Amino acid sequence: MAIFRPENGKQSTATPVGNTSLEDIMHTEPSRNRVSDISVIRRGDRIEARRGDACYRGQVRDTAPGLGLLWIREDEQNRRRTLSVDDFTIHRTS
Repeated sequence: MAIFRPENGKQSTATPVGNTSLEDIMHTEPSRNRVSDISVIRRGDRIEARRGDACYRGQVRDTAPGLGLLWIREDEQNRRRTLSVDDFTIHRTS
């Protein structure tokens, strides 16, 4: 599930995580865990992908570093999602 920041004029679809929402985390969590080389990402790693006002979280299922692609299983929707490092910034969450 994507999270959209309301200051961009879009309706918030914040998803609860514990006592906070992903929307709150996006505004407060520092990006110190940003990954610049996805070849270090392994199956089973937990990541967050950010692009503008969208944010996806999940567990890595497959990687294709040569193509700049990751496949995750989203936490909330349990859907498989393909992410391109050209379109998203990748952050480790665990």
